[in-house]
Amino acid sequence: MSELSGEKIDIVDYSDDPAEMIAHALSPARVSQVMIVDPIARAGDLWERRWGYSPAMLAVTSIMRAQAILIAELDALLRPYELTFA
Repeated sequence: MSELSGEKIDIVDYSDDPAEMIAHALSPARVSQVMIVDPIARAGDLWERRWGYSPAMLAVTSIMRAQAILIAELDALLRPYELTFA
């Protein structure tokens, strides 16, 4: 425990169910509902409602999301050097 140098940590019971794990992490609060949202599926649903079904749009959304994640990771790596990828 000396390695923590007085840092306080929470130990959360693991669960394969993301909603259950989130509820455990928020304990002792009583969680009434956890909603897991897939941003790619959400974007596809919105697109389909407005312009109709398009599997190509889902592919483009996936690629754009992957690019956004990559840029965020690069920014996190460069931040200590006061640099940015964006």
